[in-house]
Amino acid sequence: MARRRQRTLRVDDVEVLRALASPVRMEILTSLGGVGQASIAELARLLGRAPTSLYHHVDQLVQRGLVVEAGTRPRGANDERLFRLAADEVGLRHDPGDTERAEAIADAVASNLRAAERDFRASLVDGVGRVRGRGRDTFGARYKGWLEEADRRELFEHLEAIAALFRRRQGATTGRLVTATLVTAPAKERKRRHDD
Repeated sequence: MARRRQRTLRVDDVEVLRALASPVRMEILTSLGGVGQASIAELARLLGRAPTSLYHHVDQLVQRGLVVEAGTRPRGANDERLFRLAADEVGLRHDPGDTERAEAIADAVASNLRAAERDFRASLVDGVGRVRGRGRDTFGARYKGWLEEADRRELFEHLEAIAALFRRRQGATTGRLVTATLVTAPAKERKRRHDD
């Protein structure tokens, strides 16, 4: 039975965060965030995985309150269950000084980065990514630099605009399915090594 959707769900429970260290679970979450709702069969097509490999992961996300059942629909002689995110937006909440939670969040973000690397590699190897010209949809880069507070505010305004673009297109079925993985962090200045 479908439950009422929350606007924002902030995840701070360490066990729930640990469950997100699975790239498959993160892919399920981001896919549901993109398409709105889907059956296991539809998720399998989106992720390029066997449906039988997803049931356990979806059940884990449902048990942890991140995904909810969104109803059923006829499929052949049976009904198939539909799933959606429990909220319009799911975020990870960190409290400074909580090392256990910080490690769990870092593991969840790392799972996103592994999925991003797999998507990026596949787009290049399979030749489906467009890397130049009109219709470009593949980009990879890493930047590092000294940003003042005003620069950091501008950076986050752009990141929020990217997130808003994806939220606005949630549930759309036209265009091209695209992923974006965004990570920013202050970098430690490393001491120069001296070769002796």
